[in-house]
Amino acid sequence: MYGLIPRLQGMGPAAKAVMEMAVRMRREAPLPAAAAVACRIHRAVLLDREVDPATPMVTQITFEGLIDEVTGIKHGSAPYTPSRREAGASDAARGRPGSTLLNSSDPFYKEFRDLPYYITSQRLQQYARDARKEYAELGSKDLSELKSFVKGLPKLLLLDRLSDLAVPVAEVVKEQAFHDQLKAEQDILESYDTEGSVAYIQGQMWRGADPLLVLRLLCLLSWTAGGLPKKHGDSLRSEFLAAYGHQHLLTLTNLERAGLLRPHQAGGRTQYPSLRKALRLIVPEQDPQLPCSPADVSYLYKGYAPLSIRLVEAALGSSWGPLSEVLAQLPGGQFDVLQVLEPSGQVVDKTFKPSNNAAAGAAAAGEPETVLLVMLGGITFSEISALRFLSSRPGSNVRFLVLTTKIVNGRTLLESFIDPPAKSTRKA
Repeated sequence: MYGLIPRLQGMGPAAKAVMEMAVRMRREAPLPAAAAVACRIHRAVLLDREVDPATPMVTQITFEGLIDEVTGIKHGSAPYTPSRREAGASDAARGRPGSTLLNSSDPFYKEFRDLPYYITSQRLQQYARDARKEYAELGSKDLSELKSFVKGLPKLLLLDRLSDLAVPVAEVVKEQAFHDQLKAEQDILESYDTEGSVAYIQGQMWRGADPLLVLRLLCLLSWTAGGLPKKHGDSLRSEFLAAYGHQHLLTLTNLERAGLLRPHQAGGRTQYPSLRKALRLIVPEQDPQLPCSPADVSYLYKGYAPLSIRLVEAALGSSWGPLSEVLAQLPGGQFDVLQVLEPSGQVVDKTFKPSNNAAAGAAAAGEPETVLLVMLGGITFSEISALRFLSSRPGSNVRFLVLTTKIVNGRTLLESFIDPPAKSTRKA
């Protein structure tokens, strides 16, 4: 998986810096010709999280994403408390908190991880009903059927483990506050009622809601509205400090420096409405295609298509050229270059043009194109699920490799901006 990647696409200041660094290293230490030809990656797409800071702030509703939101997934494992006796477990081990690995070696987790939670819940319940029915009919089975049942016991244990893992998530999902949060996020993304969104955020502050949930809404509102509404910016800031303590003054300052929380600039325009329209970031949930056979990644967020995924879709389609006027509003600019190996052995960088697509090192006919997506600043589990959705669509001939600085969600991303004294106060 090493060598010269024929095509490099990227957007954002960090993406451009990484590309320039990689090109400089290539020139300082040229690759052997054999290594350049042998690369199995056909293109690399580099995206800076600064281009799409909104998606991590939106609550994930995929099964894997919600586990990360509720209990956290670290190094491929999640906290786990078994509620039933497992094979070989002692009485002392029952109910003891621990951790369990989460990967696609578990057939049930492989099936559920990329699905919205409401679909996963329905399937888990159906599998549980089928297992109980089969167990109740054991007395009427013959010897061959009993052998078949025994062989399936390991799968039942995996299903049991997954059900225990889903319990904390189910406890959160059944609360009305969770659905209120989803609705508030959707209203902000649709720019439906800014005054109503501000009123909801203020109400959450005075109810003593988790400050990170409030900050997620504030950052989301800031990005979609081109800064916090002028009429409410100062009051929102003051009310947040009054509700959660003035030790968070540094938190707000850090978010402002990072561009996640900005005051509204006089005469300034927000780029979000034009991006939302040009890239179809909002897809009506009542689309008749979605309930039976989802055709768009927006079903993973109940109507919102992540900007990062739309950019990947555009890059793999007709490139970003047709959208250049809209995408120029995003920070850092963009690039699309070919790395061409000359007969002399030198590598030459050429600006990509649609006419020389055949020279872009695309996959041979019938062979999937391998795309390396480099997310600088972190990626969410739901965005990874969206990439799997893109590669699994009928007619798709692409497979993705994901390289990122960190797996994030809104909580973990915002925690990095909270000053240590404020963290200790929040825990206390």
